[in-house]
Amino acid sequence: MNKIAIVVIIFIGLGAPFVRAQSDDEGAALSRPMRIAIHFYETGEDIQAMDRFMEILTKGDPSERSMANEYINLITHRMNGSGGAGGAPAPRPGTTVAEPVNVNAASAIKRADPAASARAPDMISDGEAARSTRNASLDSLDGRSSRSTRRKSPAPRARADDMPAANKNLMRKEIRARLRSAVERSMRDIKSIDGVRVVMRENGDPEAIGIPTPLLFQSGIAFQSSSTRILSPLTKLVFALGTAQAVILPEGTAVGDAKVLDMRRTMGISSHLFNAGVSPPRVRVNLLNTQVDIPKGLLDFKG
Repeated sequence: MNKIAIVVIIFIGLGAPFVRAQSDDEGAALSRPMRIAIHFYETGEDIQAMDRFMEILTKGDPSERSMANEYINLITHRMNGSGGAGGAPAPRPGTTVAEPVNVNAASAIKRADPAASARAPDMISDGEAARSTRNASLDSLDGRSSRSTRRKSPAPRARADDMPAANKNLMRKEIRARLRSAVERSMRDIKSIDGVRVVMRENGDPEAIGIPTPLLFQSGIAFQSSSTRILSPLTKLVFALGTAQAVILPEGTAVGDAKVLDMRRTMGISSHLFNAGVSPPRVRVNLLNTQVDIPKGLLDFKG
């Protein structure tokens, strides 16, 4: 699985996020701020927990920063879950983050997210993308409405299994061609925006995308009304890249000077992607420059 980074850097690269196990002995050795933050997390007080984990990332014990970053990712997944009881905690670090935990926790970041108005009808969900042999998924990538795709009945599995090998190969080639076309179309739209910087891989896939903060945000965590111009093709790109994982880095990460506001803004971007239908394992917010190799072309990027 590939990774892309969004700087605000987004990386696209390998692996779904796994979180570190914590023993009782380690818990006893945690600092008081970390214990308080974990307490808020376990009782479902996500906003309080996130504030304290961010404080640890900027001013706390360096040995606890990785753990704080892992908890923040769990909170982000929980905030974007649907339904569930407000006090039900997400999986403790030590478990695989595979699906969002259903917790009814509201956040200022979600209220600021423009995804509800920006969500284009031609976006496809991860569930549809995984079944890419269906014409419905391909229609979504070609810009046709998701409503029309729901009318199409998928062929019975038995018939697909009985398909001649030559036909299967032709179908795979067509799927790959359409996905590649969707990637190229999204990249053209992204590159056409002044100030955006893109680092490409040799195979033609994006490695990292640098987005100037003013293109996305007003003051605070409120999105610009024009932010859909970059968020829409960015979301389509994540879908078209299939199993790739998007890693979002806040402004200042490259030089180790990310502010709390910058960290909050990365949560806004991840919320937009989640609300558009991207599954949580496909998106990771990373607040530490020690955990990601930023491409040379973006080391001096401000955004």
